[in-house]
Amino acid sequence: MIYFLLVSIVSAETNPEAIIIEPLPRADSQPALIGHPPCGSSTKGKSHLLSDPGSLNPISWVVRTPSQAGNCTLRLSHGTDYSIYETLIPIDNSADASGYFPCGRQAKTEFKIVPFPTKIICDLCTLQWIWETEKGIHYQCIDVEIASNAQSPCSGKCLNGGVCVDKECQCVQGFSGQFCQNTKTGEGEGVNHLGIFTVFVVLLLLAGALGLVVYWQVHHSQIPRSEELFLKRHMGWCMRGRNEDLERIDRQGTVISEERYKANV
Repeated sequence: MIYFLLVSIVSAETNPEAIIIEPLPRADSQPALIGHPPCGSSTKGKSHLLSDPGSLNPISWVVRTPSQAGNCTLRLSHGTDYSIYETLIPIDNSADASGYFPCGRQAKTEFKIVPFPTKIICDLCTLQWIWETEKGIHYQCIDVEIASNAQSPCSGKCLNGGVCVDKECQCVQGFSGQFCQNTKTGEGEGVNHLGIFTVFVVLLLLAGALGLVVYWQVHHSQIPRSEELFLKRHMGWCMRGRNEDLERIDRQGTVISEERYKANV
């Protein structure tokens, strides 16, 4: 009995979990609820999206516990019979012939942009988000209104904190796109500049070291003895391949210098 109880607890903790975030889903939507079609036991409420027939609409959700085999589909019902619906196909061509596309396989925020049907007008349509996982099927719904000449084409559609102004989404810093759905790649420019500067400094130091080595090879006899000893002790690799007579002279000079150093100490 205890074994089965523990198994059920672990199973419940590992159930896939996700929730629609934009447009706002029904108030009583449950992120981890499996089954209960067509809307996961949620009740119909106030519309949170006003849109035009044929318009593009972004739908986004956050995945809290992913499903490695997750697949989603989006459907629009315009009556009380949820078996009658229009499958919404994302504009990125990620869906297969039946309207399903990979989703919810990583813990992150995901989105799709879908066009609404051109011939549907309704005051309270239902947009279904269906997520098929290895544990079961999740259902969540958004109540929407589709009407001709419905306000601004971006009303209620701007993502990531964007605001609809003069028929266009004004995005916050770091986001771009028609509905602010894209992360700006330019946000990393400062880091790139720092990286370039770091590489420049390293190359400059290497060039200086190389110049010192060349100077040593050509003018070794003119280098002060203290610098000569430093090179021999800390940059011995630059001494390889030198003339044997020069090596012998250096060894003698090193011994003499070290003896003088010890005598002074």
